[in-house]
Amino acid sequence: MIQKLKNGHRYADNYLTDLTDKRNVYLLGLFWADAYISKTKNSIAYTCNSSDFNLYVKDVFESFGFTKFYNYITNSDKPVTGLHIGNKEIHKFLPKNDYSIKSGASPDKSLSKIPEELRHYWWRGYFDGDGCAYIDKRTESVFLSFTSCFSQDWTFINGLFKKLILQRYNIRRGNKRCRWKGKESMSHFSGVYIAKANEVYKFFNYIYPGMKYDGLGFKRKFDKLIKVNNTFGKTRTNKYEGVRWCKERQKWRVTCKINNKSHYIGQFSEEFIAYQKREEFIKKFSPIPLR
Repeated sequence: MIQKLKNGHRYADNYLTDLTDKRNVYLLGLFWADAYISKTKNSIAYTCNSSDFNLYVKDVFESFGFTKFYNYITNSDKPVTGLHIGNKEIHKFLPKNDYSIKSGASPDKSLSKIPEELRHYWWRGYFDGDGCAYIDKRTESVFLSFTSCFSQDWTFINGLFKKLILQRYNIRRGNKRCRWKGKESMSHFSGVYIAKANEVYKFFNYIYPGMKYDGLGFKRKFDKLIKVNNTFGKTRTNKYEGVRWCKERQKWRVTCKINNKSHYIGQFSEEFIAYQKREEFIKKFSPIPLR
């Protein structure tokens, strides 16, 4: 069913409140990062840079019936696109789930109501809003971070990372200098940082199942997963026993043990070829099959 708002928007009546709809779950994660909920008016505003909005989220809003969006240029000359939502029911729903105090809260209320099989869409939306991934090709390092205000409650991050068995991360709170309208000031912030490639990869694998098919999310951030996989996957995914990635030579190193004696077989560019060479060596020199 389509409802009409006073501002001219037409939207589906299950917008945001139906937590069995993956589009809503994704938007709730995105809104936790970037939406503004007015305390005096029945108004919710969401904005992001125009390129990301038009490429990745405009279609999601349009699928619910939204057609009117606004554009403006920020003080730093960056184009921004967004929309206003003026609806009492939605305005009640979000504060009930702590969205009006999200800068100092943890989104446990809304996350607990989302079915487990859809919860990764919330995290995908949140990562699109407040998350960042960076690959340093010079040092072959990968980093992932979430940033927020100084008072942010990171309980939800600790809960997810415990579930995913991510242990190499830290939470920081501090100050940094920033420039606003030509004047320098001190900004207070907090953030979560992961600098372990295999743990970054675990997080990406959790939030991006089916991304190629459902189309929900910032593709440019999903592409970082592909880069992480291509750059670091070989150090993490040893599919075959006796086959290990040699970082220095950028090849797969093959060994095996026969009658308690170790044998070096060689180094190969392709992992499966390396596995085949090991199998051939075992068949030739071992009286019984080894694994």
